[in-house]
Amino acid sequence: MKSINYIFLFSLIGLIGCSSPSSENIEYFVLKDFSKRIELTGLALPLVDVKKPYNIKVIPEYDIMILLEAAPSEYWGRVYNLSSMALLKKLWKYGSADGEFIVANNLRYDRGAKFISVTDPVKQIIYNFSLDSICLSGPDVKPSNIFYLKEFKQSLNTVHRPLILDSNILDIRNYHPDSATAIVNVYSMTGKYIHSFGDYPSTLGSYEKKELSQVFAAGLNKSEDNKHVILDYFNTDLLEIRRKDGELVKRLLGPQGYPPDFHKRKLGKEFMSIPSGTSHFGYTGIPKFSNDSILVLFNGALQKSSKYHTHSLFSFTNKLRPAILYTLKSPVFDFDIIPAKRKIYGLSHEPIPQVIVFAY
Repeated sequence: MKSINYIFLFSLIGLIGCSSPSSENIEYFVLKDFSKRIELTGLALPLVDVKKPYNIKVIPEYDIMILLEAAPSEYWGRVYNLSSMALLKKLWKYGSADGEFIVANNLRYDRGAKFISVTDPVKQIIYNFSLDSICLSGPDVKPSNIFYLKEFKQSLNTVHRPLILDSNILDIRNYHPDSATAIVNVYSMTGKYIHSFGDYPSTLGSYEKKELSQVFAAGLNKSEDNKHVILDYFNTDLLEIRRKDGELVKRLLGPQGYPPDFHKRKLGKEFMSIPSGTSHFGYTGIPKFSNDSILVLFNGALQKSSKYHTHSLFSFTNKLRPAILYTLKSPVFDFDIIPAKRKIYGLSHEPIPQVIVFAY
């Protein structure tokens, strides 16, 4: 069960104060660097007809909320009315035929272009759906664009958490024995590999090249103006902002400042890197940009505990300076926001599948 929770989270989850950058541009912070601490009490809204939701997107312009189901019996997606929480429809059928999903994950909403994207990592395909088509009645929803990423298998990667940015697709990179190490791959909209960017921080542990992409597993998101990307790391409490061309702007480590802690275990003839007994979770899920701030869930628990829910939501300035530490009275593991209404929609399994709404 613990290994299942590790996979589930990753599909998903005593230092000095801020200091001058090191040779790797790493700055440090601790909890006392947050200028404000605010406790948030949420309103719990139970969910109907879903067993284990694991991804949430709220779309106030259409008054809907979309969830992905981790264990679908027939459909991966659920669409709810945001005001009443009534189930409106199911979509994205489970299966291997054309238009069906063997796996559906990486639910994203592009507010500027007004489309929802969903990835099938097994088929190596990204599907874009217009909001108008999703709001139509019936489960059959035709994609407005399909991106076939077959070249990912041939050129360095399998699909993880792809992100459409301008006319390119960015994705967290896998290890490939014939290439140099890097954090992010960049592809054209036809799936053609263009280049990679980002170096792993060598000061946070010594690992073989083939271990790095697993040890430094991360989430990826873009700024509202499409000029920057942010990465949050799941096995260490590291955040970083880069320009969309890959140039590093800032790395921030904290509040605990622990490095990833993995060891090798032999499985058959191969060795696999797995978290040690003292390994901690870092950040969880995908960071969100909210006007001039960045919101991200911080876990910090021992990974052997399998605790993927958290009470801690950090708010940073868009320069990655600690601003507000929110303590959520009800823990969540994924979230989305409506910045204009200053509302957080958190996803929880404790004690039942539910959405918890916080005003911040």
